[in-house]
Amino acid sequence: MDFYRRVKQTAKYLKKDFKNISTTDALLIAAKIEQAELIANAIKDGLLVNSSQKPVALEAIAMQLGYIDAPGRTDVTEALIAIHESLENRA
Repeated sequence: MDFYRRVKQTAKYLKKDFKNISTTDALLIAAKIEQAELIANAIKDGLLVNSSQKPVALEAIAMQLGYIDAPGRTDVTEALIAIHESLENRA
């Protein structure tokens, strides 16, 4: 719920600073701002970027689900398909 309160508060500040902005636009912009801050904090905390030899949280989850990195796989969709295939092979 904290995220929603921060979005609401940021939207209020935007409405105060920019009188012509609609409530919808203020909420959309506020949500993007808060989303960017969440991602920045996750990177800073080591959840998304590997700063040591240990896998980060997302890498560790993917490895537990059976994801094996392969050349040519460059996007999330391909990674999810690979995880799905490895789970099917386990069954």
